Amino acid sequence: MIELRSELLLLSAGVVWGLTFPVMKIALVDLSPFQFITLRFLAALPIIAALRRRPKLDLLGATVGLVSFLGMIFQVTGLRYTTATNSGFITGMYVIFTPIVSFLLLRKRPPRKLAVSLPLSLIGLVLITNYRFGDINIGDLLTLISSILWSIQIVLINICASRTDPLSLAFVQSLVISLMSFPISFLQAPFRISMPSLLALAYTSIFGTVYGLWAQAKGQKDVSPNVAAFAYLMEPVISAFSSHMLLGEVMNTSGIIGSLAILLSIAIMVR
Repeated sequence: MIELRSELLLLSAGVVWGLTFPVMKIALVDLSPFQFITLRFLAALPIIAALRRRPKLDLLGATVGLVSFLGMIFQVTGLRYTTATNSGFITGMYVIFTPIVSFLLLRKRPPRKLAVSLPLSLIGLVLITNYRFGDINIGDLLTLISSILWSIQIVLINICASRTDPLSLAFVQSLVISLMSFPISFLQAPFRISMPSLLALAYTSIFGTVYGLWAQAKGQKDVSPNVAAFAYLMEPVISAFSSHMLLGEVMNTSGIIGSLAILLSIAIMVR
């Protein structure tokens, strides 16, 4: 029962994060990536602090925050140059990278099915990005790097989950991300916030950050990294659906086949 509840928490986090892709795309019309990240996580900090007084701060949590910061920078910057749909599916490939990172960090042997799912996901990546040798969209490339970073984050959170409470971990991540992005954001163009970007910031701060990080940290206490990755399968699906509804994005035939290949590779990994 506890494991089922944890899986549902992680599934809800995947749904919430899937919706953030088109929402972030809307915010980036007015804000630079560093400005958006700064405002998003600064707004989340007092909410988390109110929910968890005297949060525990530790080095491992700060390391998770640093990895999360790098993941956010690559993901949000990449989102400026690619579609929200592509961003969602490429980000979702962290499910494939997670067992590789688990092997590198924890010496857990990857399952044999990775030999099938990894090539299949790469084929899907080529199809959705319309990749030609020497010619890849910079936004897709940056998003792919962020996907690797998110897989590292998942494994690190799995290590942290037994040592600290979810809200403390969410607070530390938000604090580190805010501190890292804040100085750079003020070196850029003046902040410009419209009503759509304000609403986008509210959604990503309250749901994408406060709830999402809490649900992720709490849910991963009782499940393995691979099961956690499976729960996030909904993220690329929701990102594609919501990007179509909110932004009018439509994938071509190659993109549809590629996205199905990525989803199939994820399904193979976690079945």
